[in-house]
Amino acid sequence: MGENELDNKSSEITVIDGEKPVDRNEKGQFIDGNKTGGTRKGSISITSSIKKELKEIPVGSKETYLILLIKRILQKAIVEGDVQLLKQIWAYIDGQPKQTVRVEDDEEMRIMKEQLIKALESDGPHKTIQNKG
Repeated sequence: MGENELDNKSSEITVIDGEKPVDRNEKGQFIDGNKTGGTRKGSISITSSIKKELKEIPVGSKETYLILLIKRILQKAIVEGDVQLLKQIWAYIDGQPKQTVRVEDDEEMRIMKEQLIKALESDGPHKTIQNKG
């Protein structure tokens, strides 16, 4: 590729799916800060397409696909009693419960820690630690 061709390449502006023009650098890469950087030319997002369609109102309806979907999900979960779907809805609303590990630092635990530290300091991991309890 000649030098003039490279200069022409750096000033090209590409349009993806009818959106605003996307600037590229001299290597043909998206410039920094470009929100569409990383998407391949001609690639589609199924999620974006579905979100767009959910805003539409189907023929013969007064409600959007989103409202119809929500009503259908709630119908199946609550009226039809789909317990698994109810659990899934609950998990999306509240999030999964966090597991916590609680260690109580009582006297026995303190003694065990001290014995472990002494054992490791003196004979290494081969020494037997006795639990007084």
